[in-house]
Formats: sequence, C-alpha cells, structure tokens
Amino acid sequence: MNRINPIKAEKAPANIAALYEAVRADVNLVPNLIQSLGNSRASLDAYLRLNVSLAEGNLPSVLREKLALRIAKLNGCKHCLAIHYTIGGMIGIPEKELLAAEGGLSHDSREQAALDLAEAVIATRGNVSNQFYSEITKAGITPEDSTEIIAHVAMNVFANYFARFAQPEIEFPDKRIDSPAAASPH
Repeated sequence: MNRINPIKAEKAPANIAALYEAVRADVNLVPNLIQSLGNSRASLDAYLRLNVSLAEGNLPSVLREKLALRIAKLNGCKHCLAIHYTIGGMIGIPEKELLAAEGGLSHDSREQAALDLAEAVIATRGNVSNQFYSEITKAGITPEDSTEIIAHVAMNVFANYFARFAQPEIEFPDKRIDSPAAASPH
C-alpha cells in the first residue's frame, strides 16, 4: 500500500511529466517509485540527474546493477531488490550472479572489491580503514572507482530509504526476495 500516493503520469504537472518522459524513454515505463518521487520535482530531478551522471561514469552497467542489489539487500529494500533484479536480468546478468551480488559475492576480484567497498561504506558510514582501502586498490579499484562507488551508495541509499518510507506498490517480479541464496555471507 502506498504511504505517499504516486503522481500518475497522466495527472502530473508539466515539469514532472517531462521528467517522467525521460524515464519512459529509457526503460519503457515510469516505475511506481519514480511516480512517488514525483511528489517533489526537486527530489525527482536530483535522483534522475545523479543516475544519469553515474551511468556515464567509469563503472560498467553490470557492476552498477550488482552494487544496487547489494545495497538494497543491506538496507532491506524489497522494492529496489525487485527493480534491480529485473534490470539486471534485462541487461543479461545471469540469475546466479544476481543472487551472488545480492549476497555480496562475485567471482571477479574487482567486482568483489567494489561490493566489499559498498558494504564497508554503509557499515562504517564511510570510515573505512587504510588497510581496507589498500586491499581494494590491489584488487583494481582506482580512486575514480571508489569515488563513483560511494556516489552509487548514496544514490541507492536514498532510493532504498525513500521506497521503504513511501511504500510504493512493487510492479516488478519479486520471485527471489529473501531467498536463501541471497543471504549475506558477512
């Protein structure tokens, strides 16, 4: 049940409708989370701009989706888990890798370091140790990567917290939420 009623596309003011159209052009729909964010043009615009900017960054789309899954799992956001599991499948990430990423695991050492950094930033509120930073750099995480990963943490935490607060209806399949394979190994 929606706590914050979504602003439906057909009833949105022109300045919100324009933002919705940009989303629709990208993913062929305007998700309920976005329509709930439509209650604040400034918040919706900020979220979308950050999303677009980070999509043009150094991290590949596969890693961005894996980070979003891990962050959503750490924050207990079923809505964002369902969205990012769907998007991950759409861009070709195998289900086994989606489940592993949600649980904080990757077979790729650089991806693993990125997932570990996201988790550490959340757990320590950014206060990771020098030793930890040294370990992730040895795994291939550059200063640019770490900066972008932290930006992804911030963007996804915002989406997770807002989704948990607003409680928009989940329009994506949630077949894997709370599956044993997605449990955190940490």
